[in-house]
Amino acid sequence: IGKPDLILRKAFALLSGVYGDCRRAVVYLRWYEGDADLIAPSLFQRRRSRNTPAEEPAGEAPAEGDPSETD
Repeated sequence: IGKPDLILRKAFALLSGVYGDCRRAVVYLRWYEGDADLIAPSLFQRRRSRNTPAEEPAGEAPAEGDPSETD
């Protein structure tokens, strides 16, 4: 491991620590809204493929009386 690799690892360690603190603050401030992950997503979250089965097809509206619908 060369010196540039060590510097990069140290920089990422500092960044991830500070970003984690920021995420905790956002979660605290946006607890009731529940949108903290949209504002400050995890650095370590894996990306999902584009064709996930949980997604609704484009153009389909939720059924009437759907409990996931908010007013």
